[in-house]
Amino acid sequence: MTIEELKSYFVTGYRFKLKTGMAINTFQNWMKWGYVPMDAQCRLEEFTNGELKADFEHARRKSG
Repeated sequence: MTIEELKSYFVTGYRFKLKTGMAINTFQNWMKWGYVPMDAQCRLEEFTNGELKADFEHARRKSG
């Protein structure tokens, strides 16, 4: 998943926290980094019942 997809789905860090129980800082860090780590993408895909899709190639390109 791209950072744009994540932003579009959750809109704000606060909504991200409410819906996932994860820290707002996590959301903010991903925004700053420009990518969502692969392990988190997998969890978010499961959490959203596939509405957000994990994208191994995107995570690998961005994380080095």
